[in-house]
Amino acid sequence: MNCSILVWNCQGAASKKFHIVLKSLLKGFKPEVIALLEPRISGILANCVIKKTGYPNSHRVEAVGFSGGIWILWSSKVKVRILQNHKQFIHTLVCDDASTSKFLFTAIYGSPNPSLREHLWKELGKLQGGRDAWLLAGDYNATITNDERKGGATRNPIGSKAFRSFIAHAGLLDLGYTGPKYTWKRGNLLVRLDRALCNQQWLESHPNTEVMHLPMIQSDHRPILIQLKGEQQVTKPPFRFFAPRISHPDFKDLVTLTWTEGRSLVENIEHFTLVVQDWNHNTFGIIGRNKRTLHRRINGVQKALERNPFNSYLLEIERALLDDYENVCMQEEILWLQKSRSQWICDGDRNTHYYHTKALIRRRQNRISMLKDNDGRWVSDQHQLKSMATNYFKQLYTLEDGQFVPYPCSGQFPPLIDSLSILLDGPISKEETKKALFDMAPLKSPGVDGLHAIFFQS
Repeated sequence: MNCSILVWNCQGAASKKFHIVLKSLLKGFKPEVIALLEPRISGILANCVIKKTGYPNSHRVEAVGFSGGIWILWSSKVKVRILQNHKQFIHTLVCDDASTSKFLFTAIYGSPNPSLREHLWKELGKLQGGRDAWLLAGDYNATITNDERKGGATRNPIGSKAFRSFIAHAGLLDLGYTGPKYTWKRGNLLVRLDRALCNQQWLESHPNTEVMHLPMIQSDHRPILIQLKGEQQVTKPPFRFFAPRISHPDFKDLVTLTWTEGRSLVENIEHFTLVVQDWNHNTFGIIGRNKRTLHRRINGVQKALERNPFNSYLLEIERALLDDYENVCMQEEILWLQKSRSQWICDGDRNTHYYHTKALIRRRQNRISMLKDNDGRWVSDQHQLKSMATNYFKQLYTLEDGQFVPYPCSGQFPPLIDSLSILLDGPISKEETKKALFDMAPLKSPGVDGLHAIFFQS
């Protein structure tokens, strides 16, 4: 089964920054199943937060007061059946849409109280995976070995011993990880509390499972991404002007330097397009690529901080990188709103899932999956489709004999008076350009306010 699972002890799900970071994670990795641990909210407020994620299915163990809680969310691509609820875990059966492949998945939030965790190990030991592939992931609040803890006060080996005993008795294996080692940090204390375990059947059916420790953002726990397949190749989109570029502080100066009165409007547009493509690659950057770069840099800095947690230089770099990541998340939000081609300026952030869905639907409608060739055969191969489209327009706009024959339209239109003829040959004024741009449809980016700020303010 092709599936990915995101597990995150989010340390509270009520803040606005949590929504921004979570939406960025979901758009970037598109997990089919999400397990949010310790959301610290319940009831109506929890319903509102879950609805904003856009995932149609959910189940939860409610938080007690402002502590604990486990949420399971899943997309329409998989089916999830709840097998058992517990204050410290949710045990499920996950199937693909056709129910031809399945596995057991247990989302775990181990209590910080060692005596309560003893009940967790006993209850998990009763489950067993049997012949089914079994994946257990989450915040265990316990370690296996002493080297999974660094800094802080004197270590307590009792919890680790009980955890090791449970793993050995259940016949489980650690799936390992890529990224920084420690998944939780408080002060100078770093611990690997979050992990993914599995049974032998899991390794046999999903040998290429990859566990990624993602950057620690908006929580003192790292999100864990579990991928049952390799990453899909993403097609590079064509160049377009996107509204988020206006938010860059250098964009106005770029327009001022590239847009000169010595060129015609067409020449200015062509020159600006070439310059902004280079600027987009070297200065602004692709949003998705920026996010991946920031992920790597944050992980690198946090790895260094694990070795030297009080280094003020590294702490300052980490703080700046986290701010940059939040800004990229906001730019991504603006990008999806623009792509939806809706009244996003008026609606704001009230229903971003609607805009995301609308953009994907539009992209699907615009996709050409088949074309009929000259022999009447339907072609679906993407390389052949590109070749057919290119050849069609080459033939359409290529003259056979190299001679241009004007269309015989003489005498069909009334002649222009001399004053209008002079205007046609005259330079384009700034007011004409302003009026033409502002007469466009109001949904065309960057909008009236943005254009006025870019082109016409002194």
